[in-house]
Amino acid sequence: MSSDNHDKEALKQLVIDAISKQCISAAESADEDTPDILKLASALNNGHTLQLSILSGGLANYSYKVTCTDETTDVVLFAKLTFTYALVFPDKPCPLDRTRYEFESLNIYKDVVSKSPKASNEAVTPYFCIDVEGDHKLLVAQFSKLDEQAANQFIDGVTDLRVSSTLANSLAALHSMKDFDVNHNIDIKPFIQDLVGILEEIFDGMIKEEDNGDIDRPTKLGKSMGKEMLDKIVSTYREKLDDRDCIVHGDCHVFNMLVEAKPSIEKLEAFGEKGDIVLIDWEFSRCGPIAIDIGFIHPFPITCLLTHAMNGELSSSENILKFLDTLWDEYSSTVQTDRELSDIYRTMLSFTGVILIAYYKLGFHLNFLPLDEGNVEGLDRIKLSLGVLGLKFLSWGFGFNEEVVDLSDMRKRFKDTVAEEMQLLSPVKKMRGRNRRSSMLRASGRRVSDAHLMLNGGSVRDMTTLMEAEATLPVFATDE
Repeated sequence: MSSDNHDKEALKQLVIDAISKQCISAAESADEDTPDILKLASALNNGHTLQLSILSGGLANYSYKVTCTDETTDVVLFAKLTFTYALVFPDKPCPLDRTRYEFESLNIYKDVVSKSPKASNEAVTPYFCIDVEGDHKLLVAQFSKLDEQAANQFIDGVTDLRVSSTLANSLAALHSMKDFDVNHNIDIKPFIQDLVGILEEIFDGMIKEEDNGDIDRPTKLGKSMGKEMLDKIVSTYREKLDDRDCIVHGDCHVFNMLVEAKPSIEKLEAFGEKGDIVLIDWEFSRCGPIAIDIGFIHPFPITCLLTHAMNGELSSSENILKFLDTLWDEYSSTVQTDRELSDIYRTMLSFTGVILIAYYKLGFHLNFLPLDEGNVEGLDRIKLSLGVLGLKFLSWGFGFNEEVVDLSDMRKRFKDTVAEEMQLLSPVKKMRGRNRRSSMLRASGRRVSDAHLMLNGGSVRDMTTLMEAEATLPVFATDE
């Protein structure tokens, strides 16, 4: 079967058949002792069937929630069916082995966090990874008890600092692992490098744009930095992506993290009992640069704190800044590495800058911001701030701006620079109180998955078109 047209129902049946066969076969083996698999095999042998609901995907994979028609069988599985290419870029093959490595990465992560008392207690267990008909691979794992994307907390402007601490300690445990395969998922690296071409194209557009007195702030800043500096940033970014410091998640943004659902959307200040978190979507896990995971966490929270500042909700902005402070404090005090912390922090900010530039120019994830629907002017202002911050962060790390030297100086510079943009965005007059709104992602149950952004070799125009096509959800559901 070809995945060219991604026939959803046909692919669902393919997955159901493959999981059913695997469960029954595994149960017949004397070595099989996984309770979930044995329970499903028993139900299937008694005439019941599996059923699927799509969680996300359609471009390079589909993710499913797997349940059984037997109401007495309480097992829920997660399944991911992967394709050999991303639908929007069919000329760029995606190595199917990335799915096998995702399976291995889940096992690695579960093992390392189990040995760290302050790390997550909710790492999922992978069950099997198999080939299925039509050039697909199928990964099946335990379904996480945590069921809400962490991004919602930043949209709300009320974050759980326990989550920040647990996340930091979990990543520190992963990055501190000493015995690892330096070639882990190495075939994915050419696709990771493809993203650099988009950054290069954005910078090229800045340099070539004529200054008629109406260029935007990021473009003006880019021009002042000059082609030599921007080229240096691009070349250094390429080099850093090929670093082999440790095993990394590789796509560690807050939409790839699940947390406990808040007990009530009417009381967004309330959190779940444990404050735990689980990392999902490990397709791009590899031996890579140690700073990339912490760096990729920052962009959406920064974007949300700027939006809250523009809305006059400074307490929400401060709460998110406290989350990011806690993240670094906990991570830096726990991670075991030969790299200087100042170097990790500097590089971390540059990885953050890369994504902020992509937010500024391409706008992905921005349709979920806490903005009133139709506030195009406000969104444009936020994009400009993101572009300025992105360029500054990149210049500090990949551009080797010598003004920023030690760790304390860099942390202060980061906070001061973010505060400047918050001030620019903040309303001149005190705004009337706004009703607290809950993220539409929470209300819809939708999961955002953007792994395809890392798998493209397309242009800025290609990516802009794709982002516009995906921005179909309304931004908020009110709690009134």
